[in-house]
Amino acid sequence: MQIKSETSKVKWLIDMVSISDLKTNLNVFSTLLGIQKGNITGKDILFLQRTYFVKSLETSSTFYREALLAMSNFETTKGIENIDKWDTEHIFYNPLFLKDNGKTLVLTEYFKKKNVYILDQLLKEKAKQTRRQPFDNVLVKLFDQICLSVSTRKENFLIPLNGEEINFFQVTQKILYEEALMRKYRDHHSQIKWALKLNTTIVWDEVWTTIHKNILCTNRTKTTIWQQIHLNFYTQYSYNKWHHKQDPRPLTKPLIP
Repeated sequence: MQIKSETSKVKWLIDMVSISDLKTNLNVFSTLLGIQKGNITGKDILFLQRTYFVKSLETSSTFYREALLAMSNFETTKGIENIDKWDTEHIFYNPLFLKDNGKTLVLTEYFKKKNVYILDQLLKEKAKQTRRQPFDNVLVKLFDQICLSVSTRKENFLIPLNGEEINFFQVTQKILYEEALMRKYRDHHSQIKWALKLNTTIVWDEVWTTIHKNILCTNRTKTTIWQQIHLNFYTQYSYNKWHHKQDPRPLTKPLIP
């Protein structure tokens, strides 16, 4: 029931930015949420990352807070209608503008005081540098760090776990519900690795029961087994892999006479 409720809210957000007849509803949404940190408003809010909604979102609307948090559970790509729209894009917390480390740009007090929020403002300072006019070095430095998304298209897309893009116009409640279930209940990456390595099906419920409900094991033993199954245990193999060595495992070393 919780997943159905969340996906219904996500469908409503997607419809608001996709269906022209819901323009009034989008305006209401924009008014309710107002201007958020980074000078972000309206439909741009939908494409922010989950950490933003948890730490920075300011709203008294419980419905839209829950809807945006649910929206952040899905992978989406933001579209740009026309090339001239790039200049008006906000630069902070925007997935279209990333640094070399793959993270979005974070608003600082300097840019807040300067009232700098959109790409056009950085472009103008860069142009001043090119013309050898006085320019703001901080703004130009940030501009030089930006990596634009080269895969951006005109439409907004939802990207399911299978990697097949779905245009917002084609997203249905059924698609969202099934995708949410897959994201919530998909196998842990370590489970997948064990299944591939052993080339067999493993009944994981029985594995976890054996570990957690084994009265013969101490808590320390249970923890060690749990770490080993999760491939999160310091072994000779991991040591060799990290340090590019070929040292034999201690238990398999030949005995020294």
